[in-house]
Amino acid sequence: MEPQALTRVHIARVWRLIYSYWTSEQRLSAWLLLVVVLSGNFALVYLTVRLNTWYRDFYDALQNYDAATFWAALATFAILATAYIAIAGTRYVLRMWLRIRWRTWLTERYQGAWLRNKAFYRLKLLGAPVDNPDQRIADDLNGFTEQTMTLFFGLVNAVSTLLSFAVVLWDLSATLPCPWAISTTRSPVSCSGAR
Repeated sequence: MEPQALTRVHIARVWRLIYSYWTSEQRLSAWLLLVVVLSGNFALVYLTVRLNTWYRDFYDALQNYDAATFWAALATFAILATAYIAIAGTRYVLRMWLRIRWRTWLTERYQGAWLRNKAFYRLKLLGAPVDNPDQRIADDLNGFTEQTMTLFFGLVNAVSTLLSFAVVLWDLSATLPCPWAISTTRSPVSCSGAR
């Protein structure tokens, strides 16, 4: 089989594993859990951006010997840190719960197919013994769900963080002159287009 056809077959099999659960009888609770976990992810990205702003205010207060702003910044940090820890912990538990539910559903389905119509017995008659197929099914599906969710949530986290901090940098660039921008006047042009 040529590599391109093998790739399509592999992608189709992976898609079938993913699609089957997200359209199953558990789809409503699965999608609800996914939305909650993604909301937690976006909330953590927002808190990361807020902490970035907090650093500026905190170190400005230290530099200016401003005690009132310093103590207000510490109170703000306590609130942000508490919210971050609570959301991160809740998101982790819900993400693991979603993964366990997905893994359990897949394991029951594939082990059921393995036990149905005496497939295990017929495989022995063909002379192709397989050691612990039920354990292999459980381990493979565990690895599949873990890696799929790690890749998916890692991608979502990376893209949302990139976009959030791109907006922060874009806002900061409004005060910086852009040497590569062409201006029709003698005044410097900012990177965001504002003059």
